[in-house]
Formats: sequence, structure tokens, C-alpha cells
Amino acid sequence: MAYSKISYELGSWSEERRGDLATKIVLFFISPLLALIYSLRRLNTRSSYIVIFLFCCFFGLAFSVPSGKDASSFGYDGQVYRKKFEEFHEMEYFEFQQRFSEYISFDSGRKDFFFDVVAFYTSRITENYHLLFALLASVFAFFMLRTLRYFTQNENFDHSLITFLLLYLFTFNQIFNINGIRFWLAAWIAIYCVFKIFKEGHYRYVFLLTLTPFVHGSYWLAVIITAVALVLRKYERLWVLLFLASFGVSYFASDFLNSIQNLLPYYLSRSIDVYTNSDYIELRNSWDGVGIFRVLFEDGRYIFINVMVALFIFHSRKNKLNIASRDLYLFTLIWMTVVNFTMSIPSLGGRYIIVLYPVVSYLWLDNFKGRSYSMLIIFLPFAFAYQIYSQAIKYSNVLDIQFIFSSPFYLIYKNVLNV
Repeated sequence: MAYSKISYELGSWSEERRGDLATKIVLFFISPLLALIYSLRRLNTRSSYIVIFLFCCFFGLAFSVPSGKDASSFGYDGQVYRKKFEEFHEMEYFEFQQRFSEYISFDSGRKDFFFDVVAFYTSRITENYHLLFALLASVFAFFMLRTLRYFTQNENFDHSLITFLLLYLFTFNQIFNINGIRFWLAAWIAIYCVFKIFKEGHYRYVFLLTLTPFVHGSYWLAVIITAVALVLRKYERLWVLLFLASFGVSYFASDFLNSIQNLLPYYLSRSIDVYTNSDYIELRNSWDGVGIFRVLFEDGRYIFINVMVALFIFHSRKNKLNIASRDLYLFTLIWMTVVNFTMSIPSLGGRYIIVLYPVVSYLWLDNFKGRSYSMLIIFLPFAFAYQIYSQAIKYSNVLDIQFIFSSPFYLIYKNVLNV
């Protein structure tokens, strides 16, 4: 089918109800978490989005990790970020300028500089790392919610079980991921740009997308995929064939990247060396004692998403796909093909499939809601069982149990005034 531009504008918010709004305010002052849970009952309202944004900010404020990965058995990235923040507090401005000069020269091996900028200038104001994570959470939540509006303002959005399961898939990149802020913030910025470009046709957002490697250096791949999709998306039949072929050649991806890394700038070459290093891949696949069960769930999740994409392909070939979401589908087909080719490299294919979840979720809502095989989504909790369990454990490790019933005033007192 030939490409045709479809104009699209986001819909309006659902009307606020006075009693509903008052309940949100009261619950928020009792506990931001309780207000968040209540807001899910009428998600497509401005007040619900404000509650979610503020919850994310207070989550960042309450986010607690020791300094340095050697300080606990968790080994979370947030521990490294806290330690770097504390080091920035002792750093002189001229040293920071020198680091930035090394970054833009592409000779230092620095992949990105976003966190350094935010942490350094925040450290000029405060030594409190809770405030740093609250600031990072606000930026993360901004792009997450700007993207989520496409889902909640779709005409098929309702409050059914299927929709909430799709909502989980859409927001799989959750606020906990300020723990590893660089990659996951870049993910929301990139997907926001994808919706702007391929859903609304606002091509100027390509410029915002090109800033994502500043947030995380690996996002040169997202820029390349988007450029390819813009130029070659009309060749659907070719991409379908490549999608099918991608399942058989993914294990050659690391060898291919190794063969071209000497042709790339140093900081990209160094990244490829890290991602394709055999010891690194073995470490990523060791599963830390949970053995075959985690491997099975990882494979199950990967298969589940590919089945969803395969159904998009089937409906496109039958000319049954919603024309208004056709460009998003073609982008998804191209992105998923690249993911499949690089799946043997955990920090490329394994991570980049997660970046695609919001688009896959939206396409399913837009095209398959109410159709007979839409019930496939019922099996999503089984395919994602390990991830759901893992996310619950991670939240419990960085929050005190009293966070559930802590008021925002108490959280400010505990993490700002009493530090």
C-alpha cells in the first residue's frame, strides 16, 4: 500500500467531576500512592495526569539507595549515580568544563553527558541526592505522560481489563527506572518523538530525537532506525521478509558489529566493544541464580511481542489495519526487525524491544480492541510474570514500607528537611 499522510490531533481531556477531583486532592494529602491508584478509575483527565506527575516526583524524592555499588548487595545503577553526584559536589567548575570538552571531542570514551550536566548543576545548590532524583523523576514523568496521552485519548480507550493490561505494557518503562535514568529517559523521549513523527507527521521532532544520544550514547541506533523508517517505510514487503529472516540470523549480530567497529568514532566503537564482549554477554545471561526460569520468561516475553507484531503484519496484508496508524505500524515493523537481528546482544536487542512496547500497545488498542483474538492480551501477565515480580522487588528495595501511607508533607520532612 502506498504511503499517504494522515492528519491527526490529540483529543480533549475527559470532563472533570467535582467529587472525583475533591477525592483525589484529599487522598493525595494522605498518600500520593493512594491518589495514584484512585486516579486510574478515570485516567483520561487532567487531574489524573497531575496526580501521576506529582506521584513520580515524590517517588524520586523518596528513592533511597546507598552510595556506590559496593555499599549493598543490590548493585543498582542508582547507587552509582548517587556516588557520582556526591563527587560532583566536590568538583570545581573548570574540571567540569574539561570533561565536557573531552565529551564533544569524541576522544574520551564518554558516551553521553546529560546526567553529568544535571548532577553537576544540582550539586551547586544542594548535597541532597533525594532532590536530584526528584528532579530526574520530574523530567522522566513529563515525557512519559506526554506520550501516554496518545493511549488514553484513543477512541478505543476504556477501563476494561484488556485495556489495563495494555496500559501496563505501554508503561512498562516505569518511574523506578530513574534508577538507570540515562537509557530509560532517552527511551521516553525517543518514543514521544516517534508518535509525533509517525502519528502526527510533525517531522521537526527529528531534531529532538537527535538529542537522545546526549542522554544515552546508544541512542544513535534509534536515530538511525528512525531515519531508515522515514526513507524506506514504503517498502513493506521487503521489511516483512527481513522481519521473518531476522529470527534466523540474530546470533551473527555480535560478529557483524565487531567487524565494523574499527570504522566508527571511538566512543561508538567502545560501546560496541562493551555490548558485544563475550564476558559481558555471559554475565548478562547468567541470571544470578534464578536459572532456567528467568530464561524461559525472557524468551516468552520476546515471543509474545513478536506474535503481536506478526498479527499487525497479517492485518496489514489483508488491508484491515487502521490507516491512521499505518505509519506507526511500518515503524514498528522496521524497529522490531532490528531488535530481532540484535537480540543476541542483551544491551541492544534485549533493551530496544522494551523501548518499542508503548507503540505496540497503542497499535493493539487502535486496531484490535474488541476483536476475537484481542483476548491474546489475557496471557500478557503470564508472559511478563518474571518482570512483574522483579519490578515489585525493586520498588521494595528503594522505598521504605511507610511510603504507602506517607503524606507529601512527611516525605518532604524526611527526605529534605531532616537530612
